[in-house]
Order: sequence, then structure tokens, then C-alpha cells
Amino acid sequence: MLAAVLTLSGCRPENGEVTGKVSYNQQPLTHGTVMFFCQDQQIISRLINPDGSYAVPDLPLGTAKVAVVTHPPIPEGYQKPQQLPPSKDAPSLGEPARALLPYGARYVPIPHKYSDPDRSGLFIIVTKGSQTFDIVLGPER
Repeated sequence: MLAAVLTLSGCRPENGEVTGKVSYNQQPLTHGTVMFFCQDQQIISRLINPDGSYAVPDLPLGTAKVAVVTHPPIPEGYQKPQQLPPSKDAPSLGEPARALLPYGARYVPIPHKYSDPDRSGLFIIVTKGSQTFDIVLGPER
């Protein structure tokens, strides 16, 4: 009954807003994706802006594991096909590489562990309202 009242009143679970910058070796990452793996099994991802910033306006409250991936640049002149040709010999760029990057974006390879939320060592406790979460990455040792 409580769920019905909340639904009818337009209420929904509270969320938080998270913004920050992503850096690797003390330099901002110029592109890539930040992914939040929430306790409710949602995965929320946002692109990293050319200045290293990102913003997630509606992240569920609670602990979220975090992963970061960078994408190799798209070759100049490459046009994303409407449908990939069914050829086993065609090279696969993989879905992350298909994201259109601003030309001139510098590809920064980062250690693979940061792409795995269970190995990255990154997490945030999302609270109500706005908060800053800067993500500082370094080389593997």
C-alpha cells in the first residue's frame, strides 16, 4: 500500500548528483567513460569531457563501485556503418571504440584493472544532494 501511495504522489527514491574530474598520472583524461555499479544492480555511465570532467545528475543513494575505460580514437574519415557487415574476417573495433570522440582527442591507455569495478579499488558512497568525486588513477605497480 505504501508503494502505491508513493507512486500516486509522484514520489520516488531519492538520488544524488555526482560531478568530478578523472585524471591519470596527474593529467586529465580527455575522453573515456565513467561507470557506476549501484547496489540496486543499475549500471550508470557517463562520457568523460575533453577537460576530464564528468557529471551524473541522478545517481541512486548508497555505495557504488566505479570503473573507468578509455577508448582508442576513431580513425579520421571513419564513418560508423548503419549495420555492421556479417564477416568473420572484418576487424572488430568493439562497442566502446564506436563512441564518437572529438577529433584530436588523445588516447590515454590506462591499466586494465580500472575497467573492472571489482578490481579498480574505486567506489563512492552517494548521498542526497550534490557531491564531488574526483577520480585519480595511476599506473599499476
